[in-house]
Amino acid sequence: MAELTEAQRIRIARGKAWIDENAAKEPEENAAQMRERCDRFLEEIEGLSEGQLAFVEAEGKWTIREVSLHVAHAIPRVGTLVPLLAGGTEPPPRKPKAGVLGDDPGSFDALLAELRTGFDKAVGVVDSLKDSPDLEPKAEHPFFGHLQCLEWYAFNVLHITVHVAQVQRIKANVGFPG
Repeated sequence: MAELTEAQRIRIARGKAWIDENAAKEPEENAAQMRERCDRFLEEIEGLSEGQLAFVEAEGKWTIREVSLHVAHAIPRVGTLVPLLAGGTEPPPRKPKAGVLGDDPGSFDALLAELRTGFDKAVGVVDSLKDSPDLEPKAEHPFFGHLQCLEWYAFNVLHITVHVAQVQRIKANVGFPG
């Protein structure tokens, strides 16, 4: 990974502190936050035109469609990881990849359906955290290090929160199509 800037190190430290704080909450509280953030993400993107979805605020930045593809890939993937860790299984090591986009299902309606399914999965895994989850197994995150199941669930809440704000920022851009 490239050398991090001071601003990036500060953001990562703040993110890790947020994850630690929220991992200590009751799983149902994080599930409610997760559901609210997922619903908010869908509210932000539903009804956008193809031009709005493809708007690029600056070179090298993601479009709302790309953000949506990333979210559709990443959020349910963590939803698969959480019960695995909570059940005592450490996943095999793999090279962590930040910023991965998922496969494009084609139409935006298909992407919305994929997002809804993935969000339901991500929220629903809270059941695996209710009855004494195993906190020993960990999986590596590319920025936050090795996280256990409660930390991964809290990370997923933070992750969707960041992408809601990203979509809002793109939509607030002066050049965003009306």
